[in-house]
Amino acid sequence: MAARETSTPSEQWLRAFVLVVGAAGAPIIAALAWYISVHADPKAGGMEFSAIPAAIGLIFLPLSVPALILGGINRLLSIGAFFAVLSIIAYGWYWMQVTEHLTHGV
Repeated sequence: MAARETSTPSEQWLRAFVLVVGAAGAPIIAALAWYISVHADPKAGGMEFSAIPAAIGLIFLPLSVPALILGGINRLLSIGAFFAVLSIIAYGWYWMQVTEHLTHGV
């Protein structure tokens, strides 16, 4: 079966959405690392930094990377959009948890 050479404008828009939202995970993790380094307790043991690998392992790898792969190969874009939106929601929730922990609920 031959593959289609052209895609509809809605498919192009959805692919761009999946790629942009999926790629937003990397700057969010960088911002999270900056925020933790600025607000970490200097008297603590540095356990605050364990939130960065957790964000990578629990959100970026299982949600953002599949969205980027599906958007990159231009297949199953609706599933890729689902993963991308779910990753942004998870990043927002995780950011709120980390900021609440570092500011001690203030």
